[in-house]
Amino acid sequence: IGLSARIYHPQAGATGLQSKSLQYLEQSVAHWVMSREVMVLMIPSVSGDGIVHRSSIRLSDYPQYLDGLILQGGADVCPRTYGEEPLRPEWGGDPVRDAYELELVHEFMEEGKPILGICRGMQLINVALGGSLWQDLPSLCPGPVPHETTAYEQNAHSVRFVEGGQMARWF
Repeated sequence: IGLSARIYHPQAGATGLQSKSLQYLEQSVAHWVMSREVMVLMIPSVSGDGIVHRSSIRLSDYPQYLDGLILQGGADVCPRTYGEEPLRPEWGGDPVRDAYELELVHEFMEEGKPILGICRGMQLINVALGGSLWQDLPSLCPGPVPHETTAYEQNAHSVRFVEGGQMARWF
Protein backbone atom coordinates (compact mmCIF):
# COMPACT_ATOMS: atom_id res chain seq x y z
CA ILE A 1 0.00 0.00 0.00
CA GLY A 2 1.31 3.44 -0.87
CA LEU A 3 1.28 6.09 1.85
CA SER A 4 1.42 9.74 0.85
CA ALA A 5 4.22 11.78 2.37
CA ARG A 6 3.71 14.59 4.82
CA ILE A 7 5.89 17.54 3.85
CA TYR A 8 8.03 19.68 6.13
CA HIS A 9 8.88 22.88 4.28
CA PRO A 10 12.23 24.68 4.82
CA GLN A 11 12.25 27.42 7.45
CA ALA A 12 13.59 30.81 6.35
CA GLY A 13 17.06 31.44 7.75
CA ALA A 14 17.38 27.92 9.16
CA THR A 15 20.38 25.63 8.75
CA GLY A 16 20.74 21.87 8.61
CA LEU A 17 17.62 19.76 8.26
CA GLN A 18 15.33 22.71 8.97
CA SER A 19 16.63 24.37 5.80
CA LYS A 20 15.51 21.43 3.61
CA SER A 21 12.25 20.01 2.33
CA LEU A 22 11.57 16.82 4.27
CA GLN A 23 9.04 14.13 3.46
CA TYR A 24 7.92 11.85 6.25
CA LEU A 25 5.21 9.55 7.50
CA GLU A 26 3.54 9.38 10.87
CA GLN A 27 4.81 6.27 12.64
CA SER A 28 1.46 5.34 14.17
CA VAL A 29 -0.22 5.42 10.74
CA ALA A 30 2.45 3.17 9.22
CA HIS A 31 2.24 0.76 12.15
CA TRP A 32 -1.57 0.69 11.93
CA VAL A 33 -1.37 -0.29 8.25
CA MET A 34 1.39 -2.85 8.88
CA SER A 35 -0.64 -4.41 11.71
CA ARG A 36 -2.95 -5.68 8.98
CA GLU A 37 -0.05 -7.64 7.41
CA VAL A 38 0.35 -5.01 4.72
CA MET A 39 3.66 -3.71 3.39
CA VAL A 40 3.82 0.09 3.40
CA LEU A 41 5.72 2.22 0.90
CA MET A 42 5.90 5.99 1.36
CA ILE A 43 5.40 7.67 -2.01
CA PRO A 44 7.69 10.70 -2.21
CA SER A 45 6.61 13.80 -4.07
CA VAL A 46 8.60 14.43 -7.23
CA SER A 47 9.21 18.16 -7.08
CA GLY A 48 12.26 19.39 -8.92
CA ASP A 49 13.72 21.69 -6.27
CA GLY A 50 16.55 19.42 -5.08
CA ILE A 51 20.19 19.47 -6.15
CA VAL A 52 20.08 15.82 -7.18
CA HIS A 53 18.74 15.10 -10.66
CA ARG A 54 15.37 13.34 -10.53
CA SER A 55 14.83 9.98 -12.12
CA SER A 56 12.18 9.36 -14.75
CA ILE A 57 9.80 7.87 -12.14
CA ARG A 58 6.50 9.77 -12.03
CA LEU A 59 3.61 9.68 -9.58
CA SER A 60 1.59 8.03 -12.34
CA ASP A 61 3.92 5.01 -12.18
CA TYR A 62 2.98 4.03 -8.60
CA PRO A 63 -0.60 2.74 -9.08
CA GLN A 64 0.47 -0.08 -11.38
CA TYR A 65 2.71 -1.55 -8.66
CA LEU A 66 0.68 -0.81 -5.53
CA ASP A 67 -2.66 -2.20 -4.35
CA GLY A 68 -3.99 1.05 -2.93
CA LEU A 69 -3.26 4.48 -1.48
CA ILE A 70 -3.58 5.98 1.99
CA LEU A 71 -3.49 9.75 2.37
CA GLN A 72 -2.15 10.85 5.76
CA GLY A 73 -3.56 13.65 7.86
CA GLY A 74 -1.75 16.92 8.42
CA ALA A 75 -1.87 20.49 7.20
CA ASP A 76 -5.13 22.04 6.01
CA VAL A 77 -6.09 21.82 2.36
CA CYS A 78 -5.41 25.20 0.74
CA PRO A 79 -8.72 26.98 0.00
CA ARG A 80 -7.41 27.87 -3.48
CA THR A 81 -7.36 24.12 -4.21
CA TYR A 82 -11.18 24.13 -3.99
CA GLY A 83 -11.67 27.51 -5.64
CA GLU A 84 -11.77 29.84 -2.63
CA GLU A 85 -9.45 32.50 -1.28
CA PRO A 86 -8.24 32.00 2.31
CA LEU A 87 -10.46 34.07 4.61
CA ARG A 88 -7.47 34.58 6.92
CA PRO A 89 -3.73 34.42 6.10
CA GLU A 90 -3.18 31.56 8.57
CA TRP A 91 -5.72 29.43 6.69
CA GLY A 92 -3.50 29.13 3.59
CA GLY A 93 -2.96 25.38 3.93
CA ASP A 94 -0.25 23.56 1.99
CA PRO A 95 -0.75 24.02 -1.78
CA VAL A 96 2.46 22.09 -2.60
CA ARG A 97 1.21 19.01 -0.79
CA ASP A 98 -2.28 19.50 -2.26
CA ALA A 99 -0.96 19.35 -5.83
CA TYR A 100 1.15 16.26 -5.10
CA GLU A 101 -1.64 14.36 -3.36
CA LEU A 102 -4.31 15.40 -5.89
CA GLU A 103 -2.16 13.93 -8.63
CA LEU A 104 -1.83 10.71 -6.62
CA VAL A 105 -5.60 10.55 -6.04
CA HIS A 106 -6.36 10.99 -9.74
CA GLU A 107 -3.73 8.45 -10.81
CA PHE A 108 -4.98 5.80 -8.35
CA MET A 109 -8.61 6.50 -9.29
CA GLU A 110 -7.76 6.14 -12.97
CA GLU A 111 -6.29 2.70 -12.23
CA GLY A 112 -9.36 1.75 -10.18
CA LYS A 113 -7.30 1.34 -7.02
CA PRO A 114 -8.80 1.95 -3.56
CA ILE A 115 -7.94 5.13 -1.66
CA LEU A 116 -8.33 5.74 2.07
CA GLY A 117 -8.09 9.24 3.46
CA ILE A 118 -7.26 9.98 7.09
CA CYS A 119 -8.61 13.36 8.24
CA ARG A 120 -6.92 15.75 5.77
CA GLY A 121 -6.86 12.84 3.31
CA MET A 122 -10.67 12.52 3.40
CA GLN A 123 -10.95 16.26 2.83
CA LEU A 124 -8.57 16.07 -0.13
CA ILE A 125 -10.56 13.20 -1.71
CA ASN A 126 -13.67 15.38 -1.35
CA VAL A 127 -11.91 18.26 -3.11
CA ALA A 128 -10.53 15.94 -5.83
CA LEU A 129 -14.12 14.92 -6.58
CA GLY A 130 -15.28 18.56 -6.86
CA GLY A 131 -16.31 19.20 -3.26
CA SER A 132 -15.62 22.19 -1.03
CA LEU A 133 -14.70 22.57 2.64
CA TRP A 134 -15.30 24.83 5.60
CA GLN A 135 -12.03 26.74 5.94
CA ASP A 136 -12.12 26.65 9.75
CA LEU A 137 -14.77 24.65 11.61
CA PRO A 138 -14.40 26.28 15.05
CA SER A 139 -15.02 29.79 13.70
CA LEU A 140 -17.32 29.13 10.72
CA CYS A 141 -19.52 26.23 11.83
CA PRO A 142 -21.45 26.54 15.09
CA GLY A 143 -20.97 23.71 17.57
CA PRO A 144 -18.25 21.67 15.85
CA VAL A 145 -16.62 18.69 17.48
CA PRO A 146 -13.05 19.62 18.46
CA HIS A 147 -10.53 17.61 16.43
CA GLU A 148 -7.28 18.79 17.95
CA THR A 149 -6.99 17.39 21.43
CA THR A 150 -4.34 16.07 23.78
CA ALA A 151 -5.86 12.62 23.18
CA TYR A 152 -4.79 12.89 19.52
CA GLU A 153 -4.88 9.22 18.57
CA GLN A 154 -7.88 8.41 20.76
CA ASN A 155 -10.04 11.17 19.28
CA ALA A 156 -13.39 9.84 18.04
CA HIS A 157 -16.86 11.15 17.34
CA SER A 158 -20.12 9.80 16.03
CA VAL A 159 -20.97 9.98 12.34
CA ARG A 160 -24.46 10.50 10.92
CA PHE A 161 -25.25 9.53 7.34
CA VAL A 162 -27.55 11.79 5.35
CA GLU A 163 -30.83 9.99 4.73
CA GLY A 164 -30.99 8.81 1.12
CA GLY A 165 -27.28 9.52 0.57
CA GLN A 166 -24.75 7.08 -0.84
CA MET A 167 -23.20 6.24 2.54
CA ALA A 168 -26.63 5.55 4.02
CA ARG A 169 -27.37 3.20 1.12
CA TRP A 170 -24.08 1.35 1.63
CA PHE A 171 -24.41 1.01 5.40
